[in-house]
Amino acid sequence: MDLYGQVGILILVVVSYLLAIVFYNKGQIRVSLLFILLSGLGLRVLTSSDLYLHDWDERFHALVAKHLSEHPLKPTLYETPPLPYDYKEWYQNNVWLHKQPLPLWGIAVSLYLFGNNEFAVRIPSIILSVLSILLTYKIIKFYLNERVALLSAFLQSINGFIIELCAGRVATDHVDTFFLFFTELAILFVVLYANKKSMWYLMGIGFSIGLAVLCKWLTAYFVLLVWLMTVYNKTPIRIILGGLGIILVSSLVVFLPWQIFILSAYPQEALWEYHFNSMHMFQTVEGKEGGILYYISKARITWNELVYLLFIWFVYSNIRLRNTNRWVILVWVLIIYGFFTIASTKMPAYVLPAAPAIFAIISDAVLEIYTVLKLKKYTFFAYAFLIITIGLSIRYSIERIKPFKTDNNAIATADYARHIDQYVNPVKSVIFNCKKNIEVMFYSDVIAYAYIPSQKQINELKIQGWHVYIIDHDLPPDIYDQEIHVLHLPL
Repeated sequence: MDLYGQVGILILVVVSYLLAIVFYNKGQIRVSLLFILLSGLGLRVLTSSDLYLHDWDERFHALVAKHLSEHPLKPTLYETPPLPYDYKEWYQNNVWLHKQPLPLWGIAVSLYLFGNNEFAVRIPSIILSVLSILLTYKIIKFYLNERVALLSAFLQSINGFIIELCAGRVATDHVDTFFLFFTELAILFVVLYANKKSMWYLMGIGFSIGLAVLCKWLTAYFVLLVWLMTVYNKTPIRIILGGLGIILVSSLVVFLPWQIFILSAYPQEALWEYHFNSMHMFQTVEGKEGGILYYISKARITWNELVYLLFIWFVYSNIRLRNTNRWVILVWVLIIYGFFTIASTKMPAYVLPAAPAIFAIISDAVLEIYTVLKLKKYTFFAYAFLIITIGLSIRYSIERIKPFKTDNNAIATADYARHIDQYVNPVKSVIFNCKKNIEVMFYSDVIAYAYIPSQKQINELKIQGWHVYIIDHDLPPDIYDQEIHVLHLPL
């Protein structure tokens, strides 16, 4: 997107947020929420307009989704690998089960409908990320109140980390965006069940958990604790046990068929990925390490620098007020943070399902402190505290979104990858020493590897009728003596 387009979207976003404030002051909460949603959409579209795929992990998700659009039940990275590979190496294998399939299916549908391009990769995440703002509002309105819910929705709409995930800029990207949506959807059904005891709502909880499992595995079951805490003191034990059975069965109906299928169709890959997932709990995987304070330290950057103070205030208020709903919000955060603090492998997005509850804690504490200061006639300090807290969230949003900053090198490199057919034979070609190998395969049917081949590999490929190319990056002198085409491209 050019500069004028970016400026135009930002102007619309700012105006929309201002209108949200105007209608809130008029008591028109739904209209205010609508403008918050529109602003959140604008920020996500703006950040998703990069004309290249991001390194980790978006480009891999995009390539697998491209192949899924052609055969939905066989997720592949290298569609037709011409050389032997290790199925345990998720970054260069054939059948790709490194992630559960639902986000990839979503992207595959988008690519089928809108073509093989970067923005199409991000459309499903944009939609679900905006809908998650709405879900946060509805959930927090039930557990706390409407004012807190609206401010929570606002904080989620501007949160730079969530926007970056939606735009594919940071690791786990669209997978975590999908996971957040479906865990929130499950909790919305918890809220609906709390208001009206219906088997359909229990099934809705289960189906949503099942869909969340198909995004990012079994941590989705934290929703069960939220459900139990919400209903336990108002529901007979036999009803709770029956409801638990309905939720569990409903969730299994959704995600178990895929697990059975891949164990049957791709047993070695499936078993390895289950083992690899379990390794995250007990050992550091792929260098993703961090101490016991990793997530607590990251909280000031991910959410707000005042989050520690506001969290303490919220706990104090819970002790003072003794409201069950408030404790649900607190436990929601503690169960997510506690579980991933214990796990050996650390990544910032692992605690993302706690986001709505964290926004609720920040919002509730801010509004309560603001009210206390005003009642004590400290009006200046009340407004200053409110403005500073919200201002810190806005600042982090701007720092992450980076409006007006364009990576021209990345765009230019992506353009070479997009037009690779102009430089190689588009039929049965292999490119080596290609740092953008995944992008090349996303934009074309050319096979690309990141490493320099051996003479034996070159000979095998030529016998099979492949056209062999190599990118001129730090090549050894003897490579020019082999029967191989050298490409001078920034790939």
